Amino acid sequence: MNTVPGDAAPCRRLWASVLLTVFNDSWSATRKARGDADKIAAIRADALRYFRSRDGRKVATLAGVVATPDELADIAVNLDAEKLTVKEPAQSRQ
Repeated sequence: MNTVPGDAAPCRRLWASVLLTVFNDSWSATRKARGDADKIAAIRADALRYFRSRDGRKVATLAGVVATPDELADIAVNLDAEKLTVKEPAQSRQ
């Protein structure tokens, strides 16, 4: 991958992958909750705590995501949102 110094796109992709990992962990836990409202509420509360934290806000900002912590926490327990993610095949690095 050739990049121009100062090119922000590769950096945004890196932080977007970090954010996607957070969502994947939450979606996995939500699936395991099997519709248990109390467990899903706890998963959402954990996600909200993360997205309100300095680290969570920084990751979202660096990924180029403009959303409130509440919106991000809702996405974290929305299994339909998982279906909207694009799974790209791994590319070889040269």
